[in-house]
Amino acid sequence: MNQTLSSSSPSPSALAVALAQHQAGDLAAAEHAYRRMLADMAAVDAMEQAELLHLLGTLLVQTGRSGEGANFLREAVALVPDRANSWSNLSQALLKTGDGLAALAAAREAHRLDGNADNTLNLGLALDAAGHPRQAIEALSAVLQHNRATSAAWINLLQILMRQGRHDEAARLAATAAAGCPDKPDVIVVAAQALYNEDRNDEAALLCRKTMAAGISSPKLMATYGIALVEGGHIDDARSWLMAAAAQNPQDPEIMSALATTLLSAGELKQGFVGYEARLAHSALGKARASLPNSRRWRGEPLEGQTLSILAEQGLGDSLQFLRFAPALLARGAHEVQWEMNPRLFRIAATLGKYHALKGLKFVAPRAARGTRYFTHLMSLPALLGITSEADIRALPSPPYLQAEDELVSLWKERLERQIPQDSGSRPRIGLAWQGNPNYGGDRKRSLPLSALSPLADRASLLALQQGKGIEARADWLTRPDADVDAGEDGFVDTAALMANCDLVITSCTSIAHLAGALGRPVWIALAYSPDWRWQLGRTDSPWYPTARLFRQPRPGDWGSVIAAMGTALDAGEWRLG
Repeated sequence: MNQTLSSSSPSPSALAVALAQHQAGDLAAAEHAYRRMLADMAAVDAMEQAELLHLLGTLLVQTGRSGEGANFLREAVALVPDRANSWSNLSQALLKTGDGLAALAAAREAHRLDGNADNTLNLGLALDAAGHPRQAIEALSAVLQHNRATSAAWINLLQILMRQGRHDEAARLAATAAAGCPDKPDVIVVAAQALYNEDRNDEAALLCRKTMAAGISSPKLMATYGIALVEGGHIDDARSWLMAAAAQNPQDPEIMSALATTLLSAGELKQGFVGYEARLAHSALGKARASLPNSRRWRGEPLEGQTLSILAEQGLGDSLQFLRFAPALLARGAHEVQWEMNPRLFRIAATLGKYHALKGLKFVAPRAARGTRYFTHLMSLPALLGITSEADIRALPSPPYLQAEDELVSLWKERLERQIPQDSGSRPRIGLAWQGNPNYGGDRKRSLPLSALSPLADRASLLALQQGKGIEARADWLTRPDADVDAGEDGFVDTAALMANCDLVITSCTSIAHLAGALGRPVWIALAYSPDWRWQLGRTDSPWYPTARLFRQPRPGDWGSVIAAMGTALDAGEWRLG
């Protein structure tokens, strides 16, 4: 924290001793002394009282008690409102409690009183937390104009730019950030992330390697080097570095999650799924709740006669893929399984019952499960159910485990015959999807522009299956259904019927890929050079979806080669094989 231990008012000897203890790191003794002096308010004037409140509040924030510390700092600024460093430390305390708006008000007051670089930095952090990224970028840039060696400014500036989708700007600044703070591994980590987010994987790896060769390292930097190697396709070397990072800091959930997804990409399912539990401790869990009140986390105990909640996490595709685990839970004798998912999936998910007995399975909205003895998270099911090999996956309900509704299949068949008649000869009808959810961090690598698919137009009749973002894209060679698709409360039911009327589905790595696979429809999936872990590496098939065929970028960003390979396969009539 800024200027945390300075004493600006005349201090009695007891305060001087406490301050020395604080500066020396004897925080317990310093706290005891501060509290003892505050207990005798009559012995000190307002300035000294504010000093004590400031120092105690700062100490409490330093020791992880930010809420209590903020209360003391509020008292300090109430007594002496023109003290900038108390306002600044109050802002930092409020940031740690998650009160971004109050933090911003405090930071603005600190900056008004003293616009130095430290207070400008705090203002930038508070602006970001309060939802003003553009102004935050301006404030952090001003700090760096004053001093390019300010590591916190670089870290936060690059992170904000990446969150705002300004990846090219972040990558352009990466070298400058590294040059300004060559001995700060946390800056090198964020700079490398900015580079590999732009597919500058070799540069990211080189930056990490050069830094570590200079004797500057940390577990996070080692892990970042490993991730850069993964992104560059060097999976064996990546695994070694990630394992070394995990050995040094096994408590870091981001490192452990990165190692787990790397192992899963390499097909090492047993270690990968067990390690993937680390995601529960960090941001990969997203907005999902961490636990269920009055319920115990299920760790594989017998389920005979018991109740279990499956808590939602991640995306629609994950829900569709992992629905196959529901029969296995019911087969263990569970009396009731409350399965959280987006309500728009309820109707398509219910078609699982056409293939399997689902007595006791209840679909509920996210955060709606309650009252069960046990709970677990959706993506924890493979580890809990002992998925250690492809043979274990094949032992699960195999696609098709979902089904298009007969009435909708007939309805869309009539409509499509008017729009895009199915050629009984050599020209297939192909459903296309190209864009995933843009809120997913890796979407810019997995999604492709509609224009990239244009070489397929001479080879097939192409039908848009795109959902959500990307649906606004237009092309004269692409037919759009002449009625609204999945416009009501139920998602994917029309799309499933459209797929049933297509010879083939071609899609990027989106929920459409999982729907087609779960329906058992022939699907060709266009994959980024370093794709999501579930597609593994270097293979053209998927153990999760037998009717899927994988087409991979030969180099980062090269969608042209992917579509060319699909075109060649279409010319050879391989669409008839799925």
